[in-house]
Amino acid sequence: MVNNKKAISIFPASPFVTSEEKTESKVTKITKEEKQSMIEKVEAEMREAARNLEFERATELRDILFELKSD
Repeated sequence: MVNNKKAISIFPASPFVTSEEKTESKVTKITKEEKQSMIEKVEAEMREAARNLEFERATELRDILFELKSD
């Protein structure tokens, strides 16, 4: 069975903003509750990417999680 649902990223790819800038701007301006919610969403998106064999995307999301959790 093929899953045709497309995951919605909270960190869309952009040639103008680095992933470091995206993480920094989000982490420094959110509450602890919002941060935890963001971590949960990124984890779910990472698992979905891995299920869909999108390993590069899953790796990017893993790196974002490391940044979010390091603060």
